[in-house]
Amino acid sequence: MDESVDISYYVADWYPSLLPPQHKQVIEELMNELHEISYRLLTFGTTPKYPHIALDWMREQINRANISEEYRKALEYKAGLTKVWADNHSEDDLAENEGRTRSFCAKIVALMEKRPTEEDGFMYIFGPEPTVLDAHVVVFLGRVYEKRRFDLLPPILVQWHEYIRNTDLWKRAVPAGATLPPMW
Repeated sequence: MDESVDISYYVADWYPSLLPPQHKQVIEELMNELHEISYRLLTFGTTPKYPHIALDWMREQINRANISEEYRKALEYKAGLTKVWADNHSEDDLAENEGRTRSFCAKIVALMEKRPTEEDGFMYIFGPEPTVLDAHVVVFLGRVYEKRRFDLLPPILVQWHEYIRNTDLWKRAVPAGATLPPMW
């Protein structure tokens, strides 16, 4: 996920409102904290069943004759990472990431409670304008939401995420409606 953070900061160079100076330090700290949480572990748990489904799919794609050599090498690399990951996580790792998620969500809620109130408009984490943090948080919440891990999400974040899921913007950005691949 480091690449997505780098891309977000690159885009923010062109659209500075995505990384407003008055929130820059908090955004950068929370972006780092968010990406210390294992999306994979929260999604798949410690059971290797799900990563092996992905591995089987990658192996099928690798064996296709109509893909480029570059794509084949990328799939082989990702399959190697997925295999190593699938065999190296414990229940303690999962519990640690669940705790990180709860802590992170509490910080987001605390920020939302400080934002200005606006009676007739939707509000992002810091107010009426989105930031790079909003973009990453909404996808993270989507993953946790889709796995029905409501025990990790404060009700206010569930409501906020549900509101976003029902917007035209979400429907255009996530046409299938889900952040999870179709095999899950």
